[in-house]
Amino acid sequence: HHLVKDSPPLELPPAQTLWAVFFVTLFISVSAFLPMLLSDHPNAILLAVLVALPAWLIGFSIPVHAWWSFSMEYLELDTNRWQAEMMLIAGMLSTIPAIINNSLIFPEFLAFVGFESFDPYSIGELLILAVSAPVGEEIFKALFVLSLYRIIDSPRRGFQVGFSVGLGFAMLENLQYILASLFGGEYAAITYGMTTLVRGIGSIPGHAFWTGISGCAIGWQLSQRNQGDNHSLNTEATNWMLIDAQSGQALPSREQKERGMIQRWLDIPADKAWQLPKSPVLALAIAISAHSLWNGSSWYVSYYFRNSDDFTNLLAIIIWTSILISILWYIGRHLLASVKHLPDGKAVRQGK
Repeated sequence: HHLVKDSPPLELPPAQTLWAVFFVTLFISVSAFLPMLLSDHPNAILLAVLVALPAWLIGFSIPVHAWWSFSMEYLELDTNRWQAEMMLIAGMLSTIPAIINNSLIFPEFLAFVGFESFDPYSIGELLILAVSAPVGEEIFKALFVLSLYRIIDSPRRGFQVGFSVGLGFAMLENLQYILASLFGGEYAAITYGMTTLVRGIGSIPGHAFWTGISGCAIGWQLSQRNQGDNHSLNTEATNWMLIDAQSGQALPSREQKERGMIQRWLDIPADKAWQLPKSPVLALAIAISAHSLWNGSSWYVSYYFRNSDDFTNLLAIIIWTSILISILWYIGRHLLASVKHLPDGKAVRQGK
């Protein structure tokens, strides 16, 4: 279906099912790692080794698909499998220049001007986290969103593409962080549990929301330039229909499905919705600033409590991270609610 541009509609498990799998796996994995914290018995180590691989695979991937499933259903945009895979792959590819920038180019620049970037709690480390990562990653993700211009026919579609590209980026980044957390030795239960949970409900949607803002602005610009052009890939008519395997009856369309509690909570009247930026430059600046605030403030909390005992340091990090996640979810609610009031591809083509 990547050679022939005719692909069935994207089918993902319901978000609530994926979240259930994620939290059950997280609980089982942490429980399996706990014996290592209490004993160095060979059986405790063997149990942790047996659980490590599935814990890693599910920990880094399931939250991404849960957010993806939710966004696809909430945004109510017809999306086929080919388009969806291109979005996710674009996000994964955007990690390559980001890694090169964060690991090679910017550290070399810092060394040239006299800063050591790999020393803990150094100014160089702060600059990597609060400058290099936000600027480079958001620019590269936005460029890969733009590379999918043929899919983007509206601001809402632009947000969807940006959101999905952000998830693709987060998936590969998550792979690295979750894997590293498994090498916490006897503290693997803590490092894995904290890393997986925080990234699942915080860092992953953060990447998606910030890139979604950039994608929305790109969608405004592209839809204004291409108004009346009906050749974009996502405007092609399709006769696909989902059929229940047991009954043989057609499954309800999105319009016929009952809206869940979360979707009702996200509904905000148009007059109270945020006005999202239409300028890609402004949108990118907002995404970079939000990303920088998350990274920089987290570094500062760790730096401020660096001389405290382990418990105090961990408690401070947990409290501040919880505040950041709460702010992110508040912003995310308003972003999603505002996007629902934006025109989709059909409305753009009708000049609405």
